[in-house]
Amino acid sequence: GWSDHEAFEAHGVSSFWIEYREDPYYHSPADSFDKIQPALLNQTGHLLQGFLEGLDAAACQSLDAASNYR
Repeated sequence: GWSDHEAFEAHGVSSFWIEYREDPYYHSPADSFDKIQPALLNQTGHLLQGFLEGLDAAACQSLDAASNYR
């Protein structure tokens, strides 16, 4: 359990883990919603949108086949 996504992957739900390594609050007592940076959240949303819109059926099948949790 290093991150929240692992429980999903353990049950066969593919997931991605995206983080900013420069987060001094990550998994600490001070890790709370008030530390969310809207600009970084927006940037991450645009990154994911571009990635997902760029996938075709073959890429989706390739990602599914590469899953380590099946």
